[in-house]
Amino acid sequence: MSQDPPDCPLSHGEIAVLQAAADLGGTTGAAQIADRLSVSPETVRTHWRNILAKLGTHNRSAALYEAVQRGWVRCGPSRAPGSA
Repeated sequence: MSQDPPDCPLSHGEIAVLQAAADLGGTTGAAQIADRLSVSPETVRTHWRNILAKLGTHNRSAALYEAVQRGWVRCGPSRAPGSA
């Protein structure tokens, strides 16, 4: 995503973490996301803490759901089992 949505309180890095989690099928593990984004796992954990605080959610799955519902993160159709 080259530009953050105007109504989104999240930083570009925070959106990148959410998008990586969505791309990985909902995986919220810091190590997997860090590897995908070429950042440290601690950076990913910091982004998650900020995301949860900014969105007022209690867990990563709820934050990811909120971001998808608001259109800040896309969840592609290739997530369906058996799809190519």
